[in-house]
Amino acid sequence: MIAENDVNEVIKYYRNIALKEMSLRAPPRPRTNKSIKLSSILYSIKRDWFKKMNSNDPDYVYAFRLLRFSMDWFGRAVPYITSREAGYHLGLRLVDNSIVRNVDDMVKIFIESRIGLLDVIKESVNNMKIHIYECITCSGIPNIGKCVCDFEAGVLSGMLEKLVARNIVRERYCWGRGYSFCGFDIYFV
Repeated sequence: MIAENDVNEVIKYYRNIALKEMSLRAPPRPRTNKSIKLSSILYSIKRDWFKKMNSNDPDYVYAFRLLRFSMDWFGRAVPYITSREAGYHLGLRLVDNSIVRNVDDMVKIFIESRIGLLDVIKESVNNMKIHIYECITCSGIPNIGKCVCDFEAGVLSGMLEKLVARNIVRERYCWGRGYSFCGFDIYFV
C-alpha cells in the first residue's frame, strides 16, 4: 500500500519544479535538431517514484510506449485519434463502473494504473488545470517539439465529462516540448 503522505511529498516536489519551469521564457530543455529514433523514446524513461514503487516499471512503460509510438508511422492523426479515443472511453467507463467517483479517485486511479502522478493545480466552475508527473507516455523523452500525451488527455476528458460536464482538454506542457511534466488545461462547455 502506498502511503498518502509519500504521494503528497512527491507531488509537492514535482509541483515546485513545474512552477519554476513555467516561469521561464522557453522550455528548459531545447528542442533536438537531430532525427529522433524510436529507441530514444522507448528507453528514455524518467520515473523515479514509480520505479521505487516497482522495479519493473521501465518494462511496463516500454510496452506501453512501444504500442503508442509505433502508431507514429501512420502520421500524427492516427496516434492522436486512437490514443485520445481509447483514453476517453476508458475515462467514461471508470466513472460508469464507479471506480472513479470524484477527483480524489482520479488521483488514485492514475497511480494504481501507473499512468502518472495527477496533481489538480486549479479547480473552478469553468475550468481546471491539471499536471501529470512521471507520465507513462512521455516522462524522460527528448524535446521533439510537440505534446504527445493524447491518451492521458482522453482519460481526463472522459472522467471529467461524467463527473462535471462536457469539456475540451488541451495539453500545454509536455516532456515532448521540453518540460519535465505534462500540463493540461480543461475547459467545461
